[in-house]
Amino acid sequence: MLESRFPKRILFAGLMAGCLCVTHSANAEPACPRMEFVVVDDHGPRTIAEPNGKVLHLKAAPLLTMRDFTGANVTLTENQIVLNVDLDRDGAQRIRQFSKNNVGTKIAFIADGEVIKTAKILDPIQFDGFLVGPLERAKADALADAINKNAGRAACKPE
Repeated sequence: MLESRFPKRILFAGLMAGCLCVTHSANAEPACPRMEFVVVDDHGPRTIAEPNGKVLHLKAAPLLTMRDFTGANVTLTENQIVLNVDLDRDGAQRIRQFSKNNVGTKIAFIADGEVIKTAKILDPIQFDGFLVGPLERAKADALADAINKNAGRAACKPE
């Protein structure tokens, strides 16, 4: 990771061309963090390494992204630290329908290119959010903070 004394803002221009432009500005708002839930698929075109080094194959398109998140909090649930992620109406409906039709499917929670957790869908999700855990407290707090700072931000919403 490169560090700079100057704040950075990442602008997404020419999405179809895949252009990623970086500018420096003292007043620039930081780019939206990339957080997504992606279906693990043994034949998927995307790959990413888990912390243990195992390579996961993923579907091309994420199931949920930061655009779908409306907030998050950290709680102690069944004696474990978990991240509770709240979803907007479209995201909640998408995950409910997907989980209903895909019990047994594995999904990965990825934040800024790092696999945070993978989990198998055991039961259909029936609420407007879900939990991710167990996590280390510092990691859960940082993720909740990033989600809460960026929920509703125009940079995180589709144009």
